[in-house]
Amino acid sequence: MKLSEEQVKHIAKLAKIKLKDNEITMYQVTLGKLMAEIDQVEDIVGEGDILISPTNNDNQWFTEANFQPNEALLENAPHTKGNYIEVERVLND
Repeated sequence: MKLSEEQVKHIAKLAKIKLKDNEITMYQVTLGKLMAEIDQVEDIVGEGDILISPTNNDNQWFTEANFQPNEALLENAPHTKGNYIEVERVLND
């Protein structure tokens, strides 16, 4: 499955990356191969089937009530506010 230039440009826009013309052609092939692999998985699983992990991974939920900030972590952070680490905004309005 080969993606069109428009599809690759759309994916790049969503990922907020700029592609050169030669990279668009490369990603058409690379992303096409990835989509082909995904199609193979869909063929195996079938519609409506549920994938089950071969391992027994239990979810472990973190409770904020027991949270104690690590002083070393906060000391190494470039910007903090109270017990929080400040980071730059990465989403558009």
